[in-house]
Amino acid sequence: MIPVPRMDVRTRNFRGTMYLARAEQSLELTEVAALVWRLLDGHRSVADLAKAVATEYAIDYETAYADCGELVEALAQAGMLDITDAPPARS
Repeated sequence: MIPVPRMDVRTRNFRGTMYLARAEQSLELTEVAALVWRLLDGHRSVADLAKAVATEYAIDYETAYADCGELVEALAQAGMLDITDAPPARS
């Protein structure tokens, strides 16, 4: 499962907090969610994101994987990203 940010999502940082906006909807991201959003490149899988989160916050991989999966699903449901099974071919 590879999350891909939608091209029409705008990001803003305001007073240390990251916000996502698309059409009439906006979301405030937690510190961990902001890290995950910054790592989204259309090539990293949820497993890759979980490894980065586990390392950054010194938590076990299983917890990080469950949390990243839940976050990705929530962002997809909010229309902020799409989920694909394979990364696009690199040129």
